[in-house]
Amino acid sequence: MGDETSQAKAADALVRDILLHARDLVAQGWCQGTSAASRDGRRVDPWDPNAARWSAIGALIAVWARWRTGGNHLAILAFQRGNIALLAAIDDIPQTWNDAPGRTLDDVLSAFERAAQLV
Repeated sequence: MGDETSQAKAADALVRDILLHARDLVAQGWCQGTSAASRDGRRVDPWDPNAARWSAIGALIAVWARWRTGGNHLAILAFQRGNIALLAAIDDIPQTWNDAPGRTLDDVLSAFERAAQLV
């Protein structure tokens, strides 16, 4: 039983990490209207090396993609749980919520922190 508890705590920590890494990406550059954009504003995939700005869900996808290629077999589970926590924190579809008129960078950063607290 103790082993299951420690595994659950480790899994929760991984989910919080993915959420906080996604928050850090958004803090570096945030966008609306697409999941990711290059420095010159072109739409790119969230995992594209040219991505310089991310939406809330784009940042989560970008972190998952980086962790996945690093051989972290738990990355997809962390992404799924992180996405659910983000959904719970904002009570909306992440891209729709991110793109809403009047949405601010601070709103998005706060949502990631709330999601990490929910884990």
